[in-house]
Amino acid sequence: MLVRAAAWFSLSIITLGPACVEDPPEQAAVVGMVVPVPAPDRLDLLIVVDDSGSMSGYQATLAANLDAIAQVLLADDVDFDVRVAITTTSVPGPTCAGPLARGGELLTDTCRAAPPQAFEAPSEFSDEVVDQREICNDACPHDQIARRPSPLDDYAEQLAIRPWFEPANNSYGGNLPGDVSFEHALSCAALRGFGGCEFESPLAAASRALEHMGSPGDPAFGFLRDDTPLMILFIGDEDDCSHHAASASMFDPEGERVFWSNPAADAPTSAVCHNAGSSCDADGCVPIDRDAHGQPTTDYADATLRSLVEFEAKLATLRLERGVFVSMIGGVTPNGLLSYAPSDDAAWIEEFGWGPGCENAMGQRAQPPGRLYQLVAPIGAASSICSADWTPALESVANKIRPQLPPWCGPVGVADTDPSTVLVEPDCELIVRTAADETWPVPPCVRDEQGFVLDANLNYAVPAGADRCHVLLTDSDQQTESLYDDISDICVDAERPLEVSIAVRPGTLPVPRDSVYALTCASD
Repeated sequence: MLVRAAAWFSLSIITLGPACVEDPPEQAAVVGMVVPVPAPDRLDLLIVVDDSGSMSGYQATLAANLDAIAQVLLADDVDFDVRVAITTTSVPGPTCAGPLARGGELLTDTCRAAPPQAFEAPSEFSDEVVDQREICNDACPHDQIARRPSPLDDYAEQLAIRPWFEPANNSYGGNLPGDVSFEHALSCAALRGFGGCEFESPLAAASRALEHMGSPGDPAFGFLRDDTPLMILFIGDEDDCSHHAASASMFDPEGERVFWSNPAADAPTSAVCHNAGSSCDADGCVPIDRDAHGQPTTDYADATLRSLVEFEAKLATLRLERGVFVSMIGGVTPNGLLSYAPSDDAAWIEEFGWGPGCENAMGQRAQPPGRLYQLVAPIGAASSICSADWTPALESVANKIRPQLPPWCGPVGVADTDPSTVLVEPDCELIVRTAADETWPVPPCVRDEQGFVLDANLNYAVPAGADRCHVLLTDSDQQTESLYDDISDICVDAERPLEVSIAVRPGTLPVPRDSVYALTCASD
């Protein structure tokens, strides 16, 4: 991977005259320019994964798409400083207990370390035990994932082990050891199996996770960074069933069975959640709050399911401080729309309350996620869990956030100090200047007779004793075989003789806010 820092620079630059840094001797004419020290676009991503029995048929697809999601976040044109936290829909409460009831906690343990019942359990549609641990073993090569201490904020040296994952391209070089890739970390931790609680509570899980993130002293505190967009990604094949503890009686066989699709059944089904939170007619359904007697209510405190008003208010509060996006991989159509198609599958309707929202060639089906979709549609994107590729929901949001900044094109009038070589050989110096007017040099990156030296990650090599370095790219028309001295098309079209790129040693804290890079070069 080429050095990503070069793409961070804005062309909102100040071009200096011959005295840009300090007055040079008369015989040494210089040109120069100043650019703000850039920060990559940041993203805090919370993934909420359905680990209920109905997900047994999606484990292989989930494994494949977790790797693809990681690739979206690591794409060369994204340049995100990203944090990823993972939790499940199994929120502890009267209807959810046991070792897998961890919804709302930030989870970093691997699927290999999961209790046996996570991957060896009945599906929602059969009492026969299904064993899919091999899917975990194939996708995850690690029994555990150690994490390096990382700062709470990019500019604060509060190093600690955090319950989330950061790839190596973030501002501190990531929190994963060298033998663990970001792709494997995501797959290992987000493959949660299908032995979790039956009545999924993704919204309650997200709300609980956000409470942890905002509680000083909690290990999750500080996940949400100032002025950083938050994306919540829900992955599951059913709708939300987040409910108050007092509403647990609606699932009780000894209760009134107000929302049961079959009051004579031995046990409740997911249709209880659909019936408690929806109003339907021949054209489909809309989310609604209902009280314990099944009557519509405008008092969300009386609602059996936790009202969407609660979650919308929480998101509105978060949006006062940051961009907020909510996306979903669930039971929507291939083009990401909610559909309540008619169905004559009586068994499915008894189980889920309505016909499938999507179905694929392999017979996999999912419930229309009416409650989740109402939150997602205005501020996010949806992908169909019945599709092989789940990444459009993430890519849509990434396209809104990803930087559109051009490279740092150097000043015009730069002298060629060695006309005998094929390329321009500039004589330049680069410094960092802070808002307090402190300065320090940024040396050239390592170079030998073959050209720029690359490190093990194919980044420009930083000299010993330095934490960052610069390279001056001057090949405007592929005069050398190396790709690592090429000027971007943007700088070529601007008729600039060089392009500046910065390499930063992993584990280096960013320079103070409001600092600038000041470049001076000998001129013609």
